[in-house]
Amino acid sequence: MAKTEKKTAEKKSAPVQKAGEKPAGKKEAKTKAAPVVKLSEPTHDQIAAKAYEIYLSRDPHAGDETSDWMKAVADLTGASSKKKK
Repeated sequence: MAKTEKKTAEKKSAPVQKAGEKPAGKKEAKTKAAPVVKLSEPTHDQIAAKAYEIYLSRDPHAGDETSDWMKAVADLTGASSKKKK
């Protein structure tokens, strides 16, 4: 009867995963996050002073306060230099 007995293939048991562990054999992709540079926002008074400076430096009839304000914000935050690149 030894010949009629079927050999059972030994099954390798999967490793038991403990709570909180990552599955074996799977690697996480390591990515480096870009450094976060937090610039402080200019205050209302800083923007107003810069807008007034812009107003004084231009022809009073050649612009408006809104464009002066937007240019002041761009100048103080560095946004104008980023757009030119």
